[in-house]
Amino acid sequence: MQRLLDYAEGLDYVDAERIGCAGFSGGGQASMWLAAMDDRISLAVISGYLHSYPESMLHSHLCCCNYFPGLWELADVSDICSLIAPIQVKTQPVDMFLSAG
Repeated sequence: MQRLLDYAEGLDYVDAERIGCAGFSGGGQASMWLAAMDDRISLAVISGYLHSYPESMLHSHLCCCNYFPGLWELADVSDICSLIAPIQVKTQPVDMFLSAG
């Protein structure tokens, strides 16, 4: 994802000061990590991914592709999201989708 930002910044029609990222489910996870780790992101939209590991990953057995081995022993998803500050973040929590059946 960061290499994609490198490429986009080199395009004449891209405003490098206004690059955002958005994703749903696993894409939400990718958006969370990209926004947390790269200060070139000015807006992040994270949908269908925000949860806590103990409540959703470990008890509900969600898709293992969203699981980061051992992370829940050190931090939770909200801790990673806190690294995104101070940019704008729009979120839609995963429990909305879990309750839909």
